[in-house]
Amino acid sequence: MKKHLSKKAAMFGLALLSAFSADWVMAADQVVVIPMASSKIYTFGVNNLFAGKDAGNHTMTGTDNTGIGYGVLHANTTGGANTAIGSAALKSNTTGIWNAASGRRALEKNINGHDNTASGGDALQENTSGYYNTANGSLALAQNTVGWQNTAVGGYAGYSNTTGSYNTFVGYNTHAGANNLNNVTAIGIDATPTVSNSVRIGNGFVTSIGGNAAWSNLSDMRNKRDIQDITRGLDFINALRPVEYRMNNGNDRVDFGFLAQDIETLLGTDYNVLGIGGDPDRTLSLRYTDFIAPMVKAMQEQQEIIEQQKKVNEQQEESITEMRSELNDLKAEIRAMKAGK
Repeated sequence: MKKHLSKKAAMFGLALLSAFSADWVMAADQVVVIPMASSKIYTFGVNNLFAGKDAGNHTMTGTDNTGIGYGVLHANTTGGANTAIGSAALKSNTTGIWNAASGRRALEKNINGHDNTASGGDALQENTSGYYNTANGSLALAQNTVGWQNTAVGGYAGYSNTTGSYNTFVGYNTHAGANNLNNVTAIGIDATPTVSNSVRIGNGFVTSIGGNAAWSNLSDMRNKRDIQDITRGLDFINALRPVEYRMNNGNDRVDFGFLAQDIETLLGTDYNVLGIGGDPDRTLSLRYTDFIAPMVKAMQEQQEIIEQQKKVNEQQEESITEMRSELNDLKAEIRAMKAGK
């Protein structure tokens, strides 16, 4: 299809697009682009524009697509409103809509996934039907296939995720400990959540996380059910094994704490104080603030013991006072008896 441009625009277009190695024929009022075997620039259908060898095709019915680069949107059929820039970007897309791919092989294998944004080489490359994913960085979410509503920012961010959804990865090589975790958030280089519905900030070399205020946990009774008084108190606290240790990837300073395996032995796996990773190593973690409640219970039980002992002591003190009084009376009688002789 030939396009007619103003002479000024034609000259600008000639300079801008010469890299595509097309033959240009100048006329008084138009420029005709004659595609060569190796590359082409053309429009087809409704509001579609393609530039590059094997870019787009002449059979699609999808509209409003833009593709620049080798093989972009080459398999597209009814997919519309897609933008592909870079070699093989959105190459396999057929019916997917509202996708934006920028970078070599970005969203290359997408078929019907929609509303995805991939920026960077191989970003979301393996995605086929996942939707509403955002990947910004080289190989970000590269192995995602059907997972949806994931966000990854940084090189290799979320790389290992395949079917997991609702995940957020921010930082180089942030990823999940398993390929199917849901609703995890990883912030900071190499941060790796190991179980769904969890947040991991920083890697194993981080030794301090803080701010100007303490962390606040949602504790409104209206958000809780099955409320009952805690039964684990003094016996549980006495059974704990406090230890000191150094982290393998820490700063070589000494930490205080507990061993998660010891807590699992005491409590089993029914309590959220123990975090159980979904990774192959089944990495365990502890919520240390959950120890506050049994510590308070232990203090209350200990106070009851103290109060009971206090009553016993008071009773004993009364008995001792009575015995002293009786003893004094006996001494007085003895002295009187001796004086009467």
